[in-house]
Amino acid sequence: MVLVLVLGDLHIPHRAPKLPDKFKALLVPGKISCILCTGNIADKPTLDYLRTLASEVHCVRGDFDDAVSLLGVADSLPETKLVTVGDFKVGVVHGHQLVPWGDAESLGAMQRQLDADVLISGHTHRFATYEYEGKLFINPGSATGAFTPTLGLAETATPSFVLMDLQGAQAVIYVYELVGGEVKVKKIEHTRGAPAAVVAAPPPAPPPAAPLPAAPPPADPPPADPPPADPPPADPPPADPPPADPPPAPVSTTEPPPTEPSPTEPPAPAEEPAPPAAAPLAAIPPPEASSAELAPPSTQADDDAPPAEGAPAVPESS
Repeated sequence: MVLVLVLGDLHIPHRAPKLPDKFKALLVPGKISCILCTGNIADKPTLDYLRTLASEVHCVRGDFDDAVSLLGVADSLPETKLVTVGDFKVGVVHGHQLVPWGDAESLGAMQRQLDADVLISGHTHRFATYEYEGKLFINPGSATGAFTPTLGLAETATPSFVLMDLQGAQAVIYVYELVGGEVKVKKIEHTRGAPAAVVAAPPPAPPPAAPLPAAPPPADPPPADPPPADPPPADPPPADPPPADPPPAPVSTTEPPPTEPSPTEPPAPAEEPAPPAAAPLAAIPPPEASSAELAPPSTQADDDAPPAEGAPAVPESS
């Protein structure tokens, strides 16, 4: 078992007076195999204190270390470092060099550049751990809860640090946070090349904000002026009175003059009573065909024989 202390962004004494006492009570000398620091220690006494906890201390330079009193030390701190701890290759970088800060893709590019199994970074003063493309990424936050403009004025940093227990390809990460004066611990398990799994539940999330009221629907446009009402229908014209009974046709008392037949047309025959309906005749067999020419019918009419039904009468010769 290899126990590794991971911390950074202490900013002592400029933004924080010291490491919290409850953290110091947990960090017992002789129990920690290695210390990895993301930088911004800010003063040499703090670096000397870390060296009392473990014989092997690896620290990178933070953006605030160049302007503080790490005389004779800051110049020797590298920008990045790759350390082999147990079976893991662990890369360390402060993180101010990456744009945007804390961006997963930027950190992934740094991890590939260092060829690290685990990449440790800081600068945001906020704890974070996640698995990305099969690699483990850890930001221990600020061990003192120092102020940083990256969080803004409305948010304060929570003091935190990390202990890694490495055994073969297994890594158990313990996250220590000072919340309300009490130390809270989360446990995270990770297998090299596999996603990280959070075992202990994270602190309760803040209550959800009240939902915003739904936006009112757009106001309907003012209604157009209604079309002028149709004028009331005019009174229907009075119904026509029922037609009076037609007067009887006048009866002519005089007989019309007789019409004389046209000289060119024969006079119309006098109407004769229709003969009684004949009894149905039996089918008449067709006449036998003869090669002789049929004689025209006789022109002499039988005075006593009635005319054929439907045939006009032959006028008498004058």
